[in-house]
Amino acid sequence: MSTVGVKDHFQDLVQEEIRCFSSIVPDPDIRTDRMTLGMAFMEHFITIFDQQKKVGFKPRVC
Repeated sequence: MSTVGVKDHFQDLVQEEIRCFSSIVPDPDIRTDRMTLGMAFMEHFITIFDQQKKVGFKPRVC
């Protein structure tokens, strides 16, 4: 899956150096092997669920 147009990383100035940070990070309070994608990620895609229990993503047009 491509995340073109999705802000999946940020830059910040830390101790006078530019550092990059991922916006998709693990939550230590959640103890599962599954991943939850929230609105910050999903707002850029149309999500399709099918009867074979598969999920598809398509970039939004509008």
